[in-house]
Amino acid sequence: TKSLPFLQSGSVYIQGRCKEGHQPIIVLNIKKFIDQEATVAELQEIATYLFDWLTKFMIVQGRVESWLVIIDFKDVYLSQIPV
Repeated sequence: TKSLPFLQSGSVYIQGRCKEGHQPIIVLNIKKFIDQEATVAELQEIATYLFDWLTKFMIVQGRVESWLVIIDFKDVYLSQIPV
């Protein structure tokens, strides 16, 4: 429930499937990640929820066993990326 505002912000979302291979496409907007100022524990909870949902509903064993990740670094400077 705490991760709902984070997921609704568009920081991370599943775009759909790739035409060839049908892998799910995950988009990460780093600028929105930084603006959310989430703690490591919150990010772990969000990642756990997202990947559980992804493996439950979008991965087909024997056919679709991977995913594509697009990372958007627009308007993000190297010094802004948290280490």
